Amino acid sequence: MKKLFILFFVLVILFIGGGFYLANQIETKNEALFQNIFNSTNNFKNSYKKGFLKTQIKSKFTIKKDKINSLLIYEEIVKEDLEFEAIYSVENSVLNLITGFKASGDIVLKNLEDGVKKIFGTQKIATFETIMDTKGNAKTKFALTPVNFNNHNAKITTSSAILKFNHNYLGIKDLNFSLDNFNFLSGVNELNLEKMHQKVEYKQIFPFQVFFDLKNFYLIDAKSEQSFSEISFKIGNFKTSLKDYTDNSKVEVNKDKFGAEISGKLQEIEVLFENKPYKFLNLKYDIDLKDLSKNFYEEIISKSKYDKIHTIDLEKLGLKFLSTSPKIYINNINFLDDQNRTFKASIGFGLEDFNVNNLLTIQDNIFLKGMIEFSDSYLDLILNGDKEAKKAVLDSKILLQKDQNLRADFEFDKNKLDIILNNSIGLNEMFYGHKF
Repeated sequence: MKKLFILFFVLVILFIGGGFYLANQIETKNEALFQNIFNSTNNFKNSYKKGFLKTQIKSKFTIKKDKINSLLIYEEIVKEDLEFEAIYSVENSVLNLITGFKASGDIVLKNLEDGVKKIFGTQKIATFETIMDTKGNAKTKFALTPVNFNNHNAKITTSSAILKFNHNYLGIKDLNFSLDNFNFLSGVNELNLEKMHQKVEYKQIFPFQVFFDLKNFYLIDAKSEQSFSEISFKIGNFKTSLKDYTDNSKVEVNKDKFGAEISGKLQEIEVLFENKPYKFLNLKYDIDLKDLSKNFYEEIISKSKYDKIHTIDLEKLGLKFLSTSPKIYINNINFLDDQNRTFKASIGFGLEDFNVNNLLTIQDNIFLKGMIEFSDSYLDLILNGDKEAKKAVLDSKILLQKDQNLRADFEFDKNKLDIILNNSIGLNEMFYGHKF
């Protein structure tokens, strides 16, 4: 009996002592996490109330106004730093070594009280939950408080935006964002979005200090999936709706170059203009971007703010774009309208092995090749049923008949310095009556 009591007493001591030990480990790891997020700027302060079962944490942190305003193109809207407070608890009993460490709590925006309450109805802007294993791998979920804003100019309502990501103490592995609905109404103008989702996976850990550097939009190897069930907007008598959209993209970065593969599908586009409906179905596209200049991208991003656009040197910017011999391939774009008329096209253009120091020889490095094919009845629609005009177009060999479709193939001829249609007629010859 005595031995049993001693064993029980030892287990209790281990349980309580282990809990406090884990609480100290949580403090160490939490401080390291904030240091990584805020890049050692000391714009945060954490306080801890430790227990052997649970640790209560209050984190105060600031996001500087210049970082937020750096995202805005037209003007500086935010006039003061944003001060946040996160109040949360972390389970830290010995049992959590098996089940994982769970943290949950609220995030409150402490200043701009009137504006925040007008938008969210409360100063609590989000709740969050994190589950982390003993190796530091974690799954976190943020739920933004739904927006319910209404004044004499506009009404904005949203569902709770959900952000989920897998990460460790150093950075982010992947992101999942979802929003069930967004509605904007101002007079007769409106915008509505239903069931939006985006997923991004990073090839390597995306460091927190880079991810939260709001002054830059970094290029990083990643692949993404995005979709929505419907977006509709109305401006006066013009109304458009896009339904069932999906897109898959991949970005690859290689030293001074980057490329992207983009493919997507849109089930339906409906346009209502002056009470006349126009509908297009099954829009699909497949695009490859190769050897784009990383320096060009960074220059565009850094100078995109309203007070810096005038500092862009267009000549230098153009040379940066050309320096890596960029290539754009629209491998396929096609759709069908509600009268079963079809359209499809493909085009590839860019530069091969171009030396930016030899601008006068650029024509030797240009390539352009593509095709366009569409239903014969589209030409009737464009020409308003003019049979003589249609005969003239077909006789010119600009378009060739192919069953019920019309087709044009085109390619840049570097020797003739002209775009040749259907291996027979050049654009310069067609428009100006002579070769260039």
